[in-house]
Amino acid sequence: MAKWKVVILSGTYGLHVPKAIEMIREVAEVTRGKIPKDITPEKMAEAIGDADIVVLGASGRIDEEVMKRVPKLKMIAKRGVGLDNIDLKAATKAGILVTYTKHANSQSVAEHTIGLILTLTKNITIANEEVRTKGWKIRSKLIGIELSGKTLGIIGFGFIGRKVAEIAKALGMNVLVYDPYVPVDVVRGFGCRVVDLDTLLRESDVVSIHAALTKETYHMI
Repeated sequence: MAKWKVVILSGTYGLHVPKAIEMIREVAEVTRGKIPKDITPEKMAEAIGDADIVVLGASGRIDEEVMKRVPKLKMIAKRGVGLDNIDLKAATKAGILVTYTKHANSQSVAEHTIGLILTLTKNITIANEEVRTKGWKIRSKLIGIELSGKTLGIIGFGFIGRKVAEIAKALGMNVLVYDPYVPVDVVRGFGCRVVDLDTLLRESDVVSIHAALTKETYHMI
């Protein structure tokens, strides 16, 4: 029986954990492709070729036009959690299975989010540049602010949003949440307060967005 063909269209997939690709090679023929600079349905279909499975990252888009051009495609494996670059309705119609890596990067993204908040509120980047160029006099202007007692507004209370809330609460922050799809009791269980979007934007010192990109959330800010 011939092995299935897998094409990897994610530049970073397997770089940090080579064993992932080794495991796939045990049961399938694996090739690493490239997302075309000119991302048209024709170019995307050409990159996928006659593969049975495609591993897709954040770049590139597989929509109905692409699917029509790759009749052998049986599965789209998304490296990440966002599915906005895959036409799910078209995939369902075509019988193509779509998977994603649930929880894979939630903790890392949450920690990075808090790191960015600290960088901005403590003026770390500016201070670093000044220290390197011996601009000592500006240090009195880069005091920054303490996050404890401040209010963080989180838009989108999925796995990442919840982890951000946990870390923010540990820092002593008050947390407001806007997510019409998450039950109020769930939000309150994290010690956060449910509010509408206008209230969140009005009362928050810092706003962090963790909502999926959809027609509903496009240009919401």
